[in-house]
Amino acid sequence: MVARVSPGLFPLLGTAPAIGRPFADADDDPGARVVLLGDALWRRAFGADPSLIGRTIALDREPYVVVGVMPRGFVFPPRGPVLNGEPAALYVPIAFTATERGGFGAWYNNSTVARLKPGVTIEQARADLASAAKEVGARYPAQLKDLGEKLTFPIDPLGEEVVGRSRRLLVVLMGAVGMVLLICCADVANLMLTRSGARQRELAIRSCLGASQVRIVRQLFTESVLLAVAGALAGLALAFGLLRAFLPAAVETLPRPEAIRLDGFVVLFTLALALATPLFFGVLPALRSALLPPSSLLADSLTTTTAGRARHRLLGALVIAQCALAVVLSVGAGLLVRSFVRLSRTDTGFQAEGVVNATMVLPSGRYATGRQVKAFFHDAVAAAAASHGATAAGAANSRPLNVRERRAFTPDATADAAAMPNRTIAGTWTEGRYFEALGIPLKAGRFFEEADGEPGRARVVILSEMLARRLWPNGDALGHQVKWGIESSRLPWMTIVGVVGDIKQGALDSEIVPQAYEPLGQMVSDDMGAPFLGFFSEVNLLVRSERPTAAVGADLLAAVRRLDPELAVSNVQPVPEIVDDSVKSRRFSTATLALFAAVALSLAALGVYGVLANVVAQQTKEIGVRLALGATASSVLWLVLRRALVLTAFGLSLGLAGALALTRLMSGLLYEVRPNDAVTFVVVSAGLSLLVLLAGLAPAWRATRVDPIAALRME
Repeated sequence: MVARVSPGLFPLLGTAPAIGRPFADADDDPGARVVLLGDALWRRAFGADPSLIGRTIALDREPYVVVGVMPRGFVFPPRGPVLNGEPAALYVPIAFTATERGGFGAWYNNSTVARLKPGVTIEQARADLASAAKEVGARYPAQLKDLGEKLTFPIDPLGEEVVGRSRRLLVVLMGAVGMVLLICCADVANLMLTRSGARQRELAIRSCLGASQVRIVRQLFTESVLLAVAGALAGLALAFGLLRAFLPAAVETLPRPEAIRLDGFVVLFTLALALATPLFFGVLPALRSALLPPSSLLADSLTTTTAGRARHRLLGALVIAQCALAVVLSVGAGLLVRSFVRLSRTDTGFQAEGVVNATMVLPSGRYATGRQVKAFFHDAVAAAAASHGATAAGAANSRPLNVRERRAFTPDATADAAAMPNRTIAGTWTEGRYFEALGIPLKAGRFFEEADGEPGRARVVILSEMLARRLWPNGDALGHQVKWGIESSRLPWMTIVGVVGDIKQGALDSEIVPQAYEPLGQMVSDDMGAPFLGFFSEVNLLVRSERPTAAVGADLLAAVRRLDPELAVSNVQPVPEIVDDSVKSRRFSTATLALFAAVALSLAALGVYGVLANVVAQQTKEIGVRLALGATASSVLWLVLRRALVLTAFGLSLGLAGALALTRLMSGLLYEVRPNDAVTFVVVSAGLSLLVLLAGLAPAWRATRVDPIAALRME
């Protein structure tokens, strides 16, 4: 991607080329042919050769002098803006020509970047621009008076452009990380407290044999530090591997993925966090032992037949907290999974299977007239249609699920004007059998014919079903007329010859908007030249074939090469992959949160298992007495499992209440699923209950195998 920028952009952003020089004011001239390269392109295409500065390269088959290379990590425009969605690989001066400055302003989609003065707020800037919009709108020509009155200058922080819709996703993922972290802390606390309870007698004997309180504290402190450091190092190694595996999937999902790395701050934070819980719960029992007389500890350990009630209550509270957090996280993951399933089943409005797309941009130096552009489109479609196995071929200015152009239009007097207060629709020009190639159904009338668009022919247009139904709800739209622009526009009227099905113009979770299609031939005259011809330079060639998509893509590339061997072709891609790519961000967020939920459920089950195993170990004598007095194995089994079910019930209650409150924050991430979806809540509750039962079966079964005689002789 190439970005046209003004010379003042890079100083405004606070950056400068890593080598070479920035654009000068003299470069902002149509005759200046200079270029700044992005670091990635410089390394990939030119081997990071510093001597490239001052040399000439070809862009659009025109010579450009390389004046500098931007620093590594510099990304502009940031991912997020609708019309500037991909970072640029190189930069050229914007250098407006006289024709561009006086041309059709609605045809240009340029962004303005500004830095606020110190002390000026966004609200103040918006108020100033609103006043400026009124002044500029008042200077519009009389025929554009209505448009001038509606003129606005929207302003948004650049940070919003970078983060955009990812903000809520990042908040949810951070919450998931925090919940998993708390569950891990509870598990570690369970382990340390259980371990300290089991070692209480050992510590009491050490104290009675002369071990000082400081020595006992130091011993447990050292053990906790060794465990924490080992765990932290293992976690960092695992994080490094997972980061390399997950980061490629997050490139188009998370803002600034190049900044995600394991740096010094992350390592220090991980070590500090890993040390906190083991130290706290490892040293706490030691302090308790140090503060009590050794004789008291020893007496407790010798006479108590069950674990201390205080420790049991604390362990139970930790398990309840684990279950509650696991429920909240699992409900969130379940909502995203159900949302993703529904999104994947969304009807795109076209038939993607068996279709391949190839994108190319015609260089202005080679295709300088409308006649040349139209000839290439015609020849490319004909060559694609003639390939082996092809059943239909066509071309358009937009890729499937990527219709970006929006244009104002006006229907004739017979239309219901009140049905569309916003006269902006999606516009697409086509060539060949575009509708047949993409499998868009014909609802009424006919598709474009080869003669449509030829000089002297009546201008025609095809509307989407949504647009036709809104404008003529009580009648047939065929034969009526629409035109581009406002009522006073001098553009010609077009007769509606067909109505086709609605298609998704963007991602699958985006709303369908009304759309109109026009044949390329009637939009581009033979003598059309720069700069307006640039709006028709992008070609998206589509071919439907009965052959495997890999072979179709190779044939499509070969056909283009025969027409123009030097033309760069990108995105040779099966359309089903384009559809799949449109839900990539949803898939990433769903998979990530589902992974966190699986970890949380596993840790919660591990916590329940640990507590029950500790209970069985501490109550071995009591269980032996029960069995000796005639208790059945089933009653002992229920004695252990009952505790698990009680803890789970408390955890579920808290977790479901928390999920009802917190999942409302996810509403913007859901598709056709409510935050309080009953199915998700029931499935998560049942799943956690089943998992807890399975986790409790092993210690419960072990309790039924206690030998009463051996248990009575233990103490």
